[in-house]
Order: sequence, then structure tokens, then C-alpha cells
Amino acid sequence: MSVFEHLHPTLQETLITGLGWNALRPVQETACKEVAAGKDILVLAPTAGGKTEAAFLPVIDALLKRRTGHLSAIYVSPLKALINDQTERVVRLAERAGLEVAVQHGDVAGTERWRFAESEPDILLTTPESLEVLLSSKDSKDAFSGLRFIIVDEIHAFTESSRGVHLKCLIDRITAASQEKIIRIGLSATVGNPEDLLAWFSDEGREKALVSIPSPPSKKHFSFILEKDFLKAADAAAAVVRGRKALIFVDSRSFAERLYKPLSESLPQVYMHHSAVSSAERKAAEASFEGPAGSCVICTSTMELGIDIGNLDLVVNIGPPISAASFLQRLGRTGRRGKPAEMVFVLRDACELLTTAAAIEAASRHESEPLSPPECPYDVLLQQLLVLVKSKGGISGASLIRSLRSLSPFSQIPERSLSYLLRYLIENGYLFRDGNLLFPGTRAETEFGHSNWKALLSVLSDSGGYTAVLPDGTVVGTLDPRFVAGDAGKVFSFTGKTWRLLFRDDVHHRALIEPSDISRGLKQPFWSGEGGTSRVTRLVA
Repeated sequence: MSVFEHLHPTLQETLITGLGWNALRPVQETACKEVAAGKDILVLAPTAGGKTEAAFLPVIDALLKRRTGHLSAIYVSPLKALINDQTERVVRLAERAGLEVAVQHGDVAGTERWRFAESEPDILLTTPESLEVLLSSKDSKDAFSGLRFIIVDEIHAFTESSRGVHLKCLIDRITAASQEKIIRIGLSATVGNPEDLLAWFSDEGREKALVSIPSPPSKKHFSFILEKDFLKAADAAAAVVRGRKALIFVDSRSFAERLYKPLSESLPQVYMHHSAVSSAERKAAEASFEGPAGSCVICTSTMELGIDIGNLDLVVNIGPPISAASFLQRLGRTGRRGKPAEMVFVLRDACELLTTAAAIEAASRHESEPLSPPECPYDVLLQQLLVLVKSKGGISGASLIRSLRSLSPFSQIPERSLSYLLRYLIENGYLFRDGNLLFPGTRAETEFGHSNWKALLSVLSDSGGYTAVLPDGTVVGTLDPRFVAGDAGKVFSFTGKTWRLLFRDDVHHRALIEPSDISRGLKQPFWSGEGGTSRVTRLVA
């Protein structure tokens, strides 16, 4: 019997009638076999190579063959936009099979969020930060007691950051809360050291398998424009994308804002898509590709990962790729539906051209940068320590140390080092000792206690961004606190429009703004932590 014939009859019927499938792709067949054998897997496949179904088909099959009536699978994504894109695909598969799907992330309205007491979905789609909210609840042990699968999409986007360490801690805590064996399924595009990535994701002593299906050769078209002057480079990009559906990738939100004005003066439809614009703005940008007319979306890495935007004509990259992996991700946005992939590079000089050529050459040899998890993730250690103290409502020092060392990223930290850290936190007011129990101290309350300890839910550094809102409450986006500092009345461009700063609310981290008709002397928004250097040199040095 084929793998398809071994699937639950309901799932077979769903695939045949819903998708028109009567067989699986090789990557999906292999994934189903390995998951059915109880192994953790890392699925490596090109963009649009069927990774999503490779993850969810074995999960849905297992859930149909043994229903528990409890939350059984969690899908974790690095981006809210990717969850929004995947939701329809997952719901179409799951609900046809009689399974319930819930979505939980920062863009989901509070009235629509899943709550422990209200329902027991079979599958939850979420981000690490929203998962931390759920795990920190007093009801979390019961809510995750029946969990059997964790799917992590675009896992390479987590690995080298503190966010990846946080994700590992969340997986360990969920594993401890579940009474079931949890199978881990990671999804990624090309990485330089897939075996190491799988070992990091799965942990020692667990059965694991690498599911890697090479992509067939396909046609790719590359063009290069060299122009030092910013406005001339913007004109060149506009000429390339005019009348076509295109993504223009830039490497910072500030540059995206700067590029919008000259492009919007040349093109009829220009949108922006980056982490500081509102959810409504990002959704409008994604929806712009659904119509027949040309559309240009200026974006950062928010459009780099996994989002299916269909019949895109080409990708433009302003500047050289920051890595071979990033180049492959961006190239994968185009070349679907049987069309050749087309990418245009707008570069300033010969050095950027050489870096770009190196990335293309590395990709042609199926090479990519190796990924290395952080070696000393003490920032996440402190976050998890305070989360545990806060959620327990009082915990002994010995129990706290045992709990921290049970998390795989911290398992090798000596107990004496953790004891020293606890003494330091007590002496400096971050922890308070009452008898044998530890509680959050006054300094922790002051620095982290605002908005129900929201700062502890994430390891992302956003410098405490201020939500930009109109007088009627409409959210426009997020601004850097340094940018909204100073006197009211500042006029600036943001999301392609002109605004005036009315008031900065430091208590609720909000910036009240209103539209302005001033067109000269506009301030340019900026955000902390932007920029970065190319990692392609790691392959050519």
C-alpha cells in the first residue's frame, strides 16, 4: 500500500475532494513515514515545495486515528504575517477533517483569542510570545496535558537568536506539562548544517530524521543595476517594476520609509510591509497582489518567510543579500506557477556587486551559512527566571534552580553560578525573599511590571516601541521611543503619509498623532537595532 492509502479515510477523502490529490509528493510521503515511526523530523524543501502539508498531513492523520478531545498540536511561526497566510490552508485541511483550529498572536483581537476555559481546539497556530502568555497562565498544565505535536515553521529564523533560545525553553516547558510523547517537526529552506540544526531542535537521546528532498533545476533570471545616487536608484527600481507585481526588499524599516516617497510619485500602487506598520497596512499590502493590476510592495524580511503571494512577477533587492540563505528565501518569492524566477539587484558599487555574485554562486552550489545557536544566552535565562518566579506566586531557590536547569539551553550552567545570580538579584531588589520563598522584588515590579508584566513575554528587543494612534483610536503602527521624544508638534512621514505628533503617553507607550498637509521639512522615522552586515563573506572568506 502507498503512504496515501495508509492515511485515515477521512483525510484521504479531504485530500481527494478538497485539493484534488490522490497521491503525495516525495517530501510529504517521507515526512508521514518518519512521524508515524515516532521520530522528530526536520523538513528541508524549497519554497512552494509542499513543506506545510508535509508537516500537517501526518499530524492530522494521527489526530484522526486517536482523538483526545484536548489541544493536540501547536504550530509556531516567527511571524504573525506567516500565520495569517497559513491559517486558511491549515483550516481548509483540518476543518474538512472535523478538527478545530485556533489562532493566537498579537494581531488577533482580544475577543477572538482562545481561552483555556472556553474551548479545546485540536490545533493552535501561534508565535513564541503568545505561547509564553498561555504557558504562564495558572491553567497551562491542564491545557497542554494532551499535546502530541509541535511544528516550528521557518526554524532557521529562530536558531541564531535569543528568540530561538526562548523557543527551546517553551518546548521544554510544554514537554514537561504534557502527559503524551511530543513529536517535534521543524520546517526550513536550505541551511548549511542541517544535521546540527536537527540535533539542536530535537535534543540528545530522541529519535530523529532529516527529510531533505532536493529541488529540481529551474530557470532563473538575474539583472543588475549599479547606481550610487539614491533618487536615481529609486527611479531605476520604479522603471523595472512598473506595470508588474513586485516585491522590493530592503534591509531596514527606515530605508523602506525613505524609499516610499520617490516610488509612490512614479507608480500607481505602492505599499509598505514591515514590522512597524499596522496589521491592517500589512494585510492591504498582501491583498494588493490578488488583483490583475501591477502592484509594488516595499518590504523588509516580513515578506521573506513562507508567505504565498501567488503570481508575483519579480523580486527587486536594494543592496546585496545579507546572506546566501536570505537570497534564496527572497528568490523563492518569485518563479512560482511554472514561471522562471526573476530577481533584479539595485546596487551602489562594485563591492556590492561582488557580494551579490558570491551569494548567487554559493546558492548555485547548494551552499548556505551554517547556523549556530547562542552560546551564553543569559538574557533568556534571566527572562525565564523572572517568568517562573512571577507565575509560581512564590518559589524556593532550590526549586527555581532545578526548574531552570531542566531547560535544555541552561542544563550545563553550574548550580553555583545560578545561586550567585539569585543572590545578586536579591541584593539588588529584583527578587524578594520571604522565608524560604522568592517573589518579584520592587525593582522588578518597577522595570517589568507594567501592563501585566508584558515585557517578560518576549525576548525581542523593540526598545519599548510606542503605538502610533489617531484620536479615534485607529492604530497606524509603531514608532521608536527616541523618535517620539521631545516636544509635540513634530511633523513626519510614516506609512507613506504625513503626520503630526500631538502627545506622547509614557504610561501606556502611545503616541497620539493626526494627519498633516505639510510636505516640506518632514522628519524621517527610525528604529533602534536596525542594520547589519553581510554574512556572505562567511562562505567566500
